[in-house]
Amino acid sequence: MRMNKEEIRKRLNKIYDLFPEENMCEMADKLFAVIMEAFGYNKYNEEGIKDFILATV
Repeated sequence: MRMNKEEIRKRLNKIYDLFPEENMCEMADKLFAVIMEAFGYNKYNEEGIKDFILATV
């Protein structure tokens, strides 16, 4: 089952809410990039983002 962009955005916002300070958001961006890479996400593989979100939310 594929998620639409709005559903992905809602779930990502839940994660970003855990990092209210701006510098924490920068940290979250870096963490996101590392974890998404581990799940095989790239611009050619949208299934990787689904796996990442399901594992984290």
